[in-house]
Amino acid sequence: MKTLYLISLYGLCQIINVPLGTVKKWIDEYDTYIPKTKINGVTYFELEAIDVLKFIKIYTEEKLEKIKIENMLANTTFVLTEEL
Repeated sequence: MKTLYLISLYGLCQIINVPLGTVKKWIDEYDTYIPKTKINGVTYFELEAIDVLKFIKIYTEEKLEKIKIENMLANTTFVLTEEL
């Protein structure tokens, strides 16, 4: 059985070192690409969300247009390579 590891929104912000408002905006804009689940009405994020948001951060800082970032996300696979 695979264990599902989850992280809170605040945890994501700390890990990728981005303000809460920015991460919320990215989650709204790139919702389709950010793996998450709801438990008792609270949204938690799968660990792969860390890499997705780091990806978004890199290309946002490089001033790529949102549509280009979306196209790149659509053609990129994010997979955890380590067992926790």
